Amino acid sequence: MKPNSAAAVREAIATVQKLTLEIPALESTAADNLKSLSTLEADGYLEDKVVIDEIVRRQAFAALFPRRIEARQSTLILAEQSLKESVDGFISGELRERVTEIAKSVRAKVRSALKFAFTDNRALDHAVEESELVQQLRGVEWAVGIESSPANVIAYANRKLDALVAAEELAKRAA
Repeated sequence: MKPNSAAAVREAIATVQKLTLEIPALESTAADNLKSLSTLEADGYLEDKVVIDEIVRRQAFAALFPRRIEARQSTLILAEQSLKESVDGFISGELRERVTEIAKSVRAKVRSALKFAFTDNRALDHAVEESELVQQLRGVEWAVGIESSPANVIAYANRKLDALVAAEELAKRAA
């Protein structure tokens, strides 16, 4: 798999999504653990070795969960940064190249279809740029831009992947 490919972006999205789901699950487990610990400390029979062992186990978890959550949050930040870099590389490489190639092809095919209706090249150029396919292509070309600080890096990545799909669909329609 190429590092700047759509597949690399999809893999990075999956990593971010996994961590995004894992953190709340850890937080919920930590809260449940604290609730059980509090109950055991308040109501547990302290002469019972099993109760003491469970209190000690839950205290250990209570101490470890915040560190585990913090570590996952740090990993998530790094994964989001990695996703952003993958998307930017995908845009600079595969996406921009493919959209440029498709844009040339679409414009050439529209020009070829319209050239018999126009004798003036400027009028033909205008008609090509105003055609439905080229108008849709412009939206795809706009999506090829790199955003410096997207608010949601997964949505940013998905927009860029969707732009590639849209470009490929336009290429098929123009064929």
